[in-house]
Amino acid sequence: GTKRKTSDHLVSLYTAEVEPVASLHERPGSLRLRRLVRIFSQEEGRITGLSLFEGDPVESGQLLIQIEDDLLRAERDMALATKEQKHLDLERLEGLRERRAAAEDEVAKARTALAIAEAEERLLDTRLAFTRIHAPFMGIVTERLVEPGDFVTKNTHLLTLADPKSLVAEVYASELVIPHLRRGDPAELRIDALGNTTA
Repeated sequence: GTKRKTSDHLVSLYTAEVEPVASLHERPGSLRLRRLVRIFSQEEGRITGLSLFEGDPVESGQLLIQIEDDLLRAERDMALATKEQKHLDLERLEGLRERRAAAEDEVAKARTALAIAEAEERLLDTRLAFTRIHAPFMGIVTERLVEPGDFVTKNTHLLTLADPKSLVAEVYASELVIPHLRRGDPAELRIDALGNTTA
């Protein structure tokens, strides 16, 4: 027989390796403050101190607003004088009771009157503290709703305070993408108002 002529074949070899594949997913989201506090008045009166504006930073404990407190201070002075008088009345009646010149029920009434006067003083101290409003945390003023000289009633919204460190981005991903996400995966955040800047 005749010999068949063999021909060379060109063969391409490829090495297959397992490598992670990066996928790009762009999703809409929103920014949200987890710590935002609306400051309300707990006493009524005229605003006598307010020097902060939107965007101003504040320290924790910083005085934000001062409300007129002249009337409350006068009431507290009167309550203090009443308490001192009730204390003297009680001491006098206890001395008379020891000499059997005062009845036990008179002493009991004097004790009650002193307790009421002390409670009135504590109440006025609390109300006076409400006229000086301090920042509950370090943050930024985002709203100023009153002006110095304004008369405010109880439960008036005065300021809003935000903690910029509590700002979070919430991004919504579909169920198809979630299985491919891992903690620590790189991500870029783009805010429309800032143009093409990413963070």
